[in-house]
Amino acid sequence: AEYMGTLSQPYLHTWGEDWYNGCPRYLLEKALKGETKSSKLEEYVIICGVLPNKANMGSQRLSNSIIERVGEVNIKSLKHLKEVVESRLKNGDELIDFYLSQERVLVLDTQLAEETREHVLNRHRIPWFQSPDLEAVDVSNKAGLGD
Repeated sequence: AEYMGTLSQPYLHTWGEDWYNGCPRYLLEKALKGETKSSKLEEYVIICGVLPNKANMGSQRLSNSIIERVGEVNIKSLKHLKEVVESRLKNGDELIDFYLSQERVLVLDTQLAEETREHVLNRHRIPWFQSPDLEAVDVSNKAGLGD
């Protein structure tokens, strides 16, 4: 399972006291330039890390990559990523292509990912599939309150 978040200065501080010199340069440049302010992008969405399992073998090297697109859809925010992926799942897509920074691609086998989800969550003692703020998106969409 991949876990994702947004690019921010607090995220960069996870590299420790010398975060400015220790974090990946391309992330530092994006965070400090504030490029989201002048574009349709609301925030950068990052693959913070990859929890190894058979659904994502070989994907560990993709940690700290920015998710730029899913299929042909440019990703604007973490909420938008969730909506795009859920739409693809609802359409029955078996494979979902994530286009990442540094010309990388992650192809997710949706059936295998679904089959291994509970095992990964239990193995790594992760209490929730998604953060509470994304759960709130589910509730508001079901109530007809979403965008």
